[in-house]
Amino acid sequence: MATLDNLLILGVRDAPDTESSDLAIGMTHYSLNIWSSTRLHDPTVVSVPYRGDYTGGFSHLTILHTYLFIADGEGIITYDLTDPSRGFVELRGVDEVSCLMAETPNYVVSCLSNLIQVRSLDHILQALHRSPFNSEQVDIPYRQFQHEGEGDTVLSMIPIVTDADEFVLLNDADDNTYLIEPELGQTERVDVRLDSEFPYAFQRQEQYHPIHQDKSKYLIFTESTSDGQEPNRVYSMDIRGPPIIEELEPLHFKGRQILSMLPAQKDRLTLLTNYDGKSHLEVLDPFQREIIKSRPLERAYDLGDRLQNVDDDLLIVRHLKNEIVDAESEQSITLTGAENDVAIPEISSTWKVPQYLYVARLT
Repeated sequence: MATLDNLLILGVRDAPDTESSDLAIGMTHYSLNIWSSTRLHDPTVVSVPYRGDYTGGFSHLTILHTYLFIADGEGIITYDLTDPSRGFVELRGVDEVSCLMAETPNYVVSCLSNLIQVRSLDHILQALHRSPFNSEQVDIPYRQFQHEGEGDTVLSMIPIVTDADEFVLLNDADDNTYLIEPELGQTERVDVRLDSEFPYAFQRQEQYHPIHQDKSKYLIFTESTSDGQEPNRVYSMDIRGPPIIEELEPLHFKGRQILSMLPAQKDRLTLLTNYDGKSHLEVLDPFQREIIKSRPLERAYDLGDRLQNVDDDLLIVRHLKNEIVDAESEQSITLTGAENDVAIPEISSTWKVPQYLYVARLT
C-alpha cells in the first residue's frame, strides 16, 4: 500500500483541554490529533492554545514541507511536525491577518477582512529552519496591502497557478470577488456575472476547482454541497483585462450524482460518482463535458466521501467512517479516535459541506 505510506492525518479535538498544568492558566487549549500511517491507533496529541475566532479553535490549517500552520483569532502559529512537542512559534506582524491562508508555489497569502499579507515561501522556510520553537515570534519579511472591502468576512481564497502565473481569487461575505497578484502586491475587483438561480452565489464558501483553458482564460468548477442530485455550477474567468467571471451552464449528468471532484493532469477532472447502484471513478473532459474514462469501484461511497490528491496519489477520505482509501487499489487504513475530531474549517465548515480530515504527506 505504497500510496498510503508516510501520510499525516490531522483533526481538531472537539472538546477543549483545560487541565494541562504546564499551560497558561486561564487559557483554553484544543487538542490537535496527528496520526501517521505507522501509528493509526496512537495519534500524537498536541495541545494548541485557543486564541479566538472559529468555534472549533482555528480559522484555517495548512502544511508546508514539515511545518503545520494554524490561523486563528490572533494570527498564525506554526509547529514543526517532525517534533511537535517542541512547541510553536508565531509569525510576527500578522496581527490577526489570519482569516484564511492560500499557498502558491512561491508565496503564502493571508487575509483578514480587506488586509492582505504576502510572504515568500523561501523566507518562511529559512526562518523556521533557524527557529527554536519556544513559543516566541519569528520575523519574516512581508508585503501588506488592502482592497476596498473593508470590514468584510473572507469566505474563500482560491490559488490559481499556471506555469507562468500565480494568483489568488478571494471571495467575501458581501458578494465581492477580488483577484490578488502576490508578486506585484495588488488586487483587482472582479466583475461577477450570474445568470442562473442557485441556492448560493459564486462568492459563497464552497470547493472550487480552476482549470486553465487558454492563455488568460479559466474554467472554475464547484462541488455540489447538497445531498440531492443538484448540478455542479461552472464559471468562466478571463483575467486578460479587467477580470470577469461569467456563469455557464451547470455540469449535470442525468441519474449520476457527483460526490467529489479534483483537477487531474492534462486539464481533466477526476470525478467520484454514484449511478446505476454503483460508485465510479471517472475522468471528465471539462471543455467538451464528456466522460472519457470510467471505472466501477468495488466499494460504495457516499456524499461526504471526498477525493484528495496527496503528492499525485489519489485518495478517498471518509471522515465519517475514520477511513482513508487508496483510490486505485481500494485498500484502506482506519484511524482510532477520529470520531472525536471535527473537520478543518477551510476544508469543511458548515452542515451542508461534506466533512473530512486534513491529509498530507510528510516528506
